[in-house]
Amino acid sequence: MTTLKQHKNMAKLEANQIPWQKLAEWGIQQRVLEANQEAMQRLIAGRYTPPMNFYRKDDSLSVEGQAAIRCYKAKDGSVKLELQGVGEPITENSKLYLFGVELTREQVKNLAETGHAGSLVPSKDGSKQYFVSLNKETNRLVSMPAESVTGPKDSMIAGVRLDQNQMEKYLNGEAVYLKGMKRSDGQTFDACVQFSAWTRKNDFTHPEWLKEALKAEKEALKKMESLGEKQGEDTGKKKGRSH
Repeated sequence: MTTLKQHKNMAKLEANQIPWQKLAEWGIQQRVLEANQEAMQRLIAGRYTPPMNFYRKDDSLSVEGQAAIRCYKAKDGSVKLELQGVGEPITENSKLYLFGVELTREQVKNLAETGHAGSLVPSKDGSKQYFVSLNKETNRLVSMPAESVTGPKDSMIAGVRLDQNQMEKYLNGEAVYLKGMKRSDGQTFDACVQFSAWTRKNDFTHPEWLKEALKAEKEALKKMESLGEKQGEDTGKKKGRSH
C-alpha cells in the first residue's frame, strides 16, 4: 500500500457532491452511473471512470463519443467535471506533452512499454514534479504531484522491504525490481514495481529489459542443469570402465 498525502484534488467525494446536472448535459445519466459499481467507486475517489458513451447537442455544439469521467475538488472548494476522450494508442514514436512540457524519448518509450514515464516530469517553470502514467483505457496521460506520494507504508511492498536506494528510485517514478514478493494466496513472484498516477496504487510490471534478463537467467539455469546431468553420465561411465 502506498501512502498519499492529503491533497484537495484527491479528496474523496460524497455522491451528493457529484455534479449530476452537468453530467446530464453530456448525456450521462445518474442512474446509469449508480448502476455501474466500478465507475461509481472511481468517480467518488476522484479517479477516471472506464470510458462511457456521451453526447451533447445545443445551438453551437453537437458531439458524441466515449470518454472517461473524473470529478475533483478545485481550490475554491467547488467540484469540477473533466471528460477524457479516448485517443490513439501510444507508441515510442509519439510526441507527448504534460502542461506544455514535452516528455523525453525515454519517458515516451517507457509509457508505451509499461504505462509509466519511469521518471518524474517537471512543470514548465520547474517548481513542481509529477508522476505520469497512462490511462490504459483512454490512451491519455494522467499525472499526480510528486509531493503527494510519500512511499509505501513501512517501506513494504507485498512483503518485501525497500532499502534506501530502492525507495529513492520509487519516489522518482523509476521501476524498482523486487524479488520474493507475496500474493494474497501466499505464492511468491518477482516483478518491477512503480507507483501509478492513473490507479493511485502500486503497479507490477515486466518491462522488456526484465523479460530479457529473466529469459537469460532461465537459459543459464537450464544449461547448468544439462551440464550437471552430462557430468553425472560421464562419471557413471568412468566407474563402469573401472570395474
